[in-house]
Amino acid sequence: MKVGIDFPNVSAEVGGGYTFENEIFTAFIEEVHLSTHDYTIFSNSSSIEKAISQLNLPNVHFVRYPSLGLIQRGLRRAFFLLSHIFPQVHRKNESLYRKYQIDVMLFFSPLRPPLDLPYITTVWDLEHRNQPWFPEVSNMGEWYSREKGYLNTLGRASYILTGTKCGKEEIMRFYNLPPNRIRVIPFPTPRFALNGVNKTTTNVAKRYGISGEYLFYPAQFWAHKNHINLLYSLKLLHEKYGTRLSLVLVGSDKGNLTHVQRMVVELGLSNYVHILGFVSQEEVIDLYKNALALTFVSFFGPDNLPPLEAFALGCPVIAARLPGAEEQLGDAAVRVDPKNPEEIAHAIYLLYSDKQLRNQLIQKGFHRAVEWKGKDYIQAIFSLLDEFEYIRRCWDQS
Repeated sequence: MKVGIDFPNVSAEVGGGYTFENEIFTAFIEEVHLSTHDYTIFSNSSSIEKAISQLNLPNVHFVRYPSLGLIQRGLRRAFFLLSHIFPQVHRKNESLYRKYQIDVMLFFSPLRPPLDLPYITTVWDLEHRNQPWFPEVSNMGEWYSREKGYLNTLGRASYILTGTKCGKEEIMRFYNLPPNRIRVIPFPTPRFALNGVNKTTTNVAKRYGISGEYLFYPAQFWAHKNHINLLYSLKLLHEKYGTRLSLVLVGSDKGNLTHVQRMVVELGLSNYVHILGFVSQEEVIDLYKNALALTFVSFFGPDNLPPLEAFALGCPVIAARLPGAEEQLGDAAVRVDPKNPEEIAHAIYLLYSDKQLRNQLIQKGFHRAVEWKGKDYIQAIFSLLDEFEYIRRCWDQS
């Protein structure tokens, strides 16, 4: 069977999307010899093209998407919106897939425009339905774009991939889809974190002028990442618990950075909050390994990668108590109400004062981190493709 895979050229500054798709591509290249299908990778990524050409895999081919013109690049977002409102706008790519006689397309990014040929798509979250008040899922037509996109895409999909049973239930509930077409494949622990365990740390914190013990939160500066309640928690740690911890924040500005910076000053935390912006993967590894804990208090879920990264790197995890969080994290994390700074502060103080609890979480985190890797994810994809091939063979014979 001829399988097409869409791998867009995602920037590292995108964050979790980049980490997820890079993990899947690397696992695919390593495991594709186990699959009987013929694969064509569609992408604009020069690094993906180079990797495929160097490996010379007999059942993997690369096709570059047509380049966008200057005006199209400038209006990329508008074209993306239009492709869901008026699907015919995106027919150029479908013609390309048909040219290479693709039997089924596979999309690891959500909200890819619908096709008139079989395809498998992915849902990371449906938070525009769960929490539509956040500006990043509502402003500037974003809510309408997401909703229209999912309505167009999910109903026509042969299969829909999601990371948790909770995610599957949300897809069924919001879009009235049959359970057999929604497949749960847990997010894998990123290999950069698994491989980083044995790397020598250089204590990046000192390089940035950070002294003493610190909490770590790698998250883009979106409103839903909940930096503000984390700042209130840090203030409580200082004033109520007498614990002068610092907080290290990394990530790109997505519109909420100025608000976070203003609150740091208002709360008198300027000497304790270190905003480093976008940092390299090597620095992220170092910051995890030297942190007291990861404080992952995002309002969005159910699937998130930073807790899995922290598990692999021996960093205890405090995570928001969200639907699906227990399913993904098990008992390897302390879960807190992300709306309650007092509860967040208390959990941090427990980890700070109870070394036995901290060590228990580290050990449970290691165990959880190795349970599901990139190779497990891609092998589950291969099994799903085998299932689809069987069904396709049946209708070809009818």
